[in-house]
Amino acid sequence: MSEIIIPFFLISIIIFIVPFIPYIIITGILLNKYNKLMYKKSTFLAYIPIIRLYLLGKYAFNPLVGFFIVLWIIINGILNGKGIDVSESPINIVVIIIIIVSIIITFKKYFDLKKGKIPNAIELEEQSKLQELKEQNKTVQMQIYDASNASIVNNNSNVNNQQIPVINNQIHNNPSINVEKKNCPKCGQPIRNDIKVCPFCGYSTEQNINSN
Repeated sequence: MSEIIIPFFLISIIIFIVPFIPYIIITGILLNKYNKLMYKKSTFLAYIPIIRLYLLGKYAFNPLVGFFIVLWIIINGILNGKGIDVSESPINIVVIIIIIVSIIITFKKYFDLKKGKIPNAIELEEQSKLQELKEQNKTVQMQIYDASNASIVNNNSNVNNQQIPVINNQIHNNPSINVEKKNCPKCGQPIRNDIKVCPFCGYSTEQNINSN
């Protein structure tokens, strides 16, 4: 009798586990490649079951969704251990749907990353820094607009005249921005049309416009 039970038990395990093998391999490879494209490094954690589910939720939506999936899987395991079947509960069905949708969205994001349709983490950080520089430049320009022509060149001015060229120069030299340029009326260096203060000599082009 025991000789019959053991093969039956092994067959049952194979029947339940074998269908999940392609899922484990495919999602592990997917998450590993996605992480490499997004963060420029691979991660072996993608092959660990519980972490794989977290990464699916994180990459498709956000870390909170990944945490929710992992939390429910843990709760589900605890309840099953106590003999409580929650396989047909609404929450379980929702989690399964979220996992399936997460796989689809992560696949799409992976191919978009590969084709360059969406930026990776490094590019997003560079865009954020560039935006911060633009905001700083905008703040300084607002100070200039509120000041008179004399206060721009006055040493006692509240406007930091050394800060203006530095900020403009950082934006001016950013290779990701391609715009038309003009020559500075004072030093003759080529500068972007939308820059109001020369990043090379600190001359205010607004001052030149006002004087004209």
